[in-house]
Amino acid sequence: MRIITLKMGELDKGIYHYNYLKNNRPDLEEDISLKLGLIYYDKKEFNKAINHFENTIQINSKNYYAHYYLALLNETLENYTKAIHSFQ
Repeated sequence: MRIITLKMGELDKGIYHYNYLKNNRPDLEEDISLKLGLIYYDKKEFNKAINHFENTIQINSKNYYAHYYLALLNETLENYTKAIHSFQ
């Protein structure tokens, strides 16, 4: 869905749909949280993206995508110590 949403330029619509799923499909929380983080990353709403990536990591500490994007965000925000920690 993320690819379709980005191609259509409808990031807010993607957020709406993922929040709907989040409320109705708790079994998909990890994937939904990651996807919301990616959408907020694309929107440059970095604090919201960080919250979703951290939530994804709390659910599954081995979710390497969440660690990777969290590290990129921390590097962008010049939080180098946190970035290094996320890359490890």
